[in-house]
Amino acid sequence: MECTNLPFLLMLAIWAGPASAQPLPPPCNRVVHDGPVYSVSFSPDGRTASSAGADGTVNLWQIPTGKRLLNLEGHLDSVTCVTWSPDGIMLASASLDRSLKVWDTVRGVQHVTMAEHTNGVTCASWSPNGKLLASASYDRTVRLWEPIIGKEVAVLKGHTDGVVSVCWSPDGARLASASLDKTIRLWDVSTGKQLASLDNHKGAVQCVSWSSDGKLLASGSADKTVIVWDTTTGKPLTSIGEQHGTVWFVAWSPDSKLLASASADGTVRIWDVRSWNEVIKCSGHARDVYCVSWNPKGNVLASAGLDRIVRLWQSSTGHEQGSFKKHSRPVFAVWWSPNGETLASASGDETIRLWKSDTDKSDIILIGHSDAVLSVAWSPNGEILASASLDRTVRLWTRATGKELTVLRGHAGSVFFVSFSPDGKTLASAGEYGSINLWDVATRKKIAALEGHVSTVNSLSWSPDGKMLASASMDGTIRLWDSASGATRRILKHPNWVFSVSWSPDGKKMASGCADSMVRVFETTSGMELATMKGHTDWVYCVSWSPDGRRLGSASNDCTVKLWDAIRFVETATLKGHMQGLHHLSWSPDGKNVASASFDSIVKLWDVR
Repeated sequence: MECTNLPFLLMLAIWAGPASAQPLPPPCNRVVHDGPVYSVSFSPDGRTASSAGADGTVNLWQIPTGKRLLNLEGHLDSVTCVTWSPDGIMLASASLDRSLKVWDTVRGVQHVTMAEHTNGVTCASWSPNGKLLASASYDRTVRLWEPIIGKEVAVLKGHTDGVVSVCWSPDGARLASASLDKTIRLWDVSTGKQLASLDNHKGAVQCVSWSSDGKLLASGSADKTVIVWDTTTGKPLTSIGEQHGTVWFVAWSPDSKLLASASADGTVRIWDVRSWNEVIKCSGHARDVYCVSWNPKGNVLASAGLDRIVRLWQSSTGHEQGSFKKHSRPVFAVWWSPNGETLASASGDETIRLWKSDTDKSDIILIGHSDAVLSVAWSPNGEILASASLDRTVRLWTRATGKELTVLRGHAGSVFFVSFSPDGKTLASAGEYGSINLWDVATRKKIAALEGHVSTVNSLSWSPDGKMLASASMDGTIRLWDSASGATRRILKHPNWVFSVSWSPDGKKMASGCADSMVRVFETTSGMELATMKGHTDWVYCVSWSPDGRRLGSASNDCTVKLWDAIRFVETATLKGHMQGLHHLSWSPDGKNVASASFDSIVKLWDVR
């Protein structure tokens, strides 16, 4: 086995999947938390691993480079569990501080905190459709939440001791919970009624996991055994051989042909479901292993434990395919140069790439940001490119050489958007805490701060004459600002977060993209809503007018770009091809092409003539 030293050394141990159980050599390792690591979880696309532990922090790591992407702080006690939403955008964390937190992993910010439990929260689990979040607690209850708004919708009572694990059935109709009272309970989610109590374990039940077809349920216990149950009858099918310590965690492979268990004896064991024989034993942890997680392809298993180490045990890896796939992380923005010859893309890999519009080659890579780059914008003459990043800076670059001209500092938090005024003399930037700054491009000095939003500002758009600036915010409003005085001239209210705003080329209309999946069009003079266009099935992250103002494009987390007739307000086309949600789109200056940026790390070009 070859040992590879990665940047933060989430280390790999490679196995060939032998038919008989053979111990593997220990992987290389490094401590990644300041204390025991209680939970590790792969994102749905397998490109990111999250870990959490006794130090109260949540870390996100890039796979396979091992680079730490985010360190999320906010919990006041040990974090016992981390779990990804099905779309891979949100991450939930459970803590002994009695709270659940939901994090926006794209922006690296806390989204909502839920604190109704009366004792430490031990586990959290997303429903298959991502609309509900279940939590388990030492207060003996299981609670159901609407995670987007942080609302508690149900409390399931029945256990007589702390509940330490909870898991959804694949169809989302049932919930299984494991408790220190030595039982597993099955619940009907729609009614909140208990369906069954499974009580064959002789010790506290520490974990429970449903197979992908919903027919089997696996549980691990302090009695050192793993029991597999028939979920239809509630009867045990088999008890897998006694291990040398408490079984802290069990996890089915994505195809449910293998079952992994993590134990207090410091090992991870893999079991073949056909024979229930142990087929592989992963040794290397010095102490208890608290958690295991399969990547989506089932060829990598992550483990974490009391020795403060996250380990990756890998048998094979896959290769990406597609066009414009040079970025190694999600692409958050694309922007055409004014002459249409160059396309700029901004990515979570901390780089900006400049592409020749007629090829799939990036001729210049702009390196300088120390965190994800969320937005780019060209100056009207195409000579300067501005970028905004989670590193709290705005940077200016030359198009000709890719040289960094300056770094603009002034935001207290992450910067999400940048936009040049039509004359190119002023740059607007927006980000966390409702901040909007205006900069003099020539002197590179901050000339104004626009105050009014009470939450993150996601998007900016100048009126064609440069006299007004529109901003879209998570506070559910669009504000129209007088760019000279900085005064708010109008507020357009929305029913949910507003992700994007775009002024029409003639300045008479304004479009918005919202978390309620709608695209709205307003008259800018009166503020009257002209149309609400339905079609997307998830958040609309970006709206953009065609250069002639006759069409409107929208990009959504539902993996599609939609084109709309901006006169009749009807959908004219749906562009499909991305494998994950879209974050941004941009029209070519001649209106013949649309570029789209996605969480799948791909930039696509569409012929929309």
